[in-house]
Amino acid sequence: MMDLMGDEAAGVEQGRPEPISRRATTLWRVVEIGFVVVTAAAWVTAAWLPRLPVTDDSGRSVMFVVGNQPSDFWLGASIVLAAAMSPVTAAGLLVWIVRRVPRRWRVLAKVVAWTVWLLGTVPLAVMAVVGVLLIGIAEEQMIVRGDDGSRVMIVWGFDGDVAGVWRQATSFTYLRDPGETTIDPSSGPCHLDRAMASQLTLTCGSTSQLVSDLPGV
Repeated sequence: MMDLMGDEAAGVEQGRPEPISRRATTLWRVVEIGFVVVTAAAWVTAAWLPRLPVTDDSGRSVMFVVGNQPSDFWLGASIVLAAAMSPVTAAGLLVWIVRRVPRRWRVLAKVVAWTVWLLGTVPLAVMAVVGVLLIGIAEEQMIVRGDDGSRVMIVWGFDGDVAGVWRQATSFTYLRDPGETTIDPSSGPCHLDRAMASQLTLTCGSTSQLVSDLPGV
């Protein structure tokens, strides 16, 4: 806002103590830098997450999970954040640029700058919608914990049916169980029990199935 008000803001604040003016300016600069850092981090995250491997060295499907949410959720969240923050960050940058254009060209510079800004918001809005869809898809999963600390993730498909069961391999990765999916979470509460050293029993209501305990876990 200080940049948008320009010289008028400077005239209004002439009667204020200089230390207050400096603190206000410093605080605003910190906010501006914060917007730039958060926006850049969101774009970097959105570009990095799709590069994560989808299979491990053995060819098994792998899913990265942080905070009980898969990477698709964080990809959608980073896209939404980038799409929401970018217009604000870009507006601040355009104001900074326009204010440094010679006065005789400033009106034209404003027209060009805000035209570019408006055109840029269209693809960002589309990206935000895509991000929200990714978040919705990623939430179609449920983590079931066993008494011994073991975990499995039940994932639903687009049609609402169970798409697969994933066994926790590390703190941040789950591997898809190769066995046939026979459980039905809608038939009742789910719980996980150890059947033997190398297998777990996943039970949901009246349905159950064995889940392989992966080597090295």
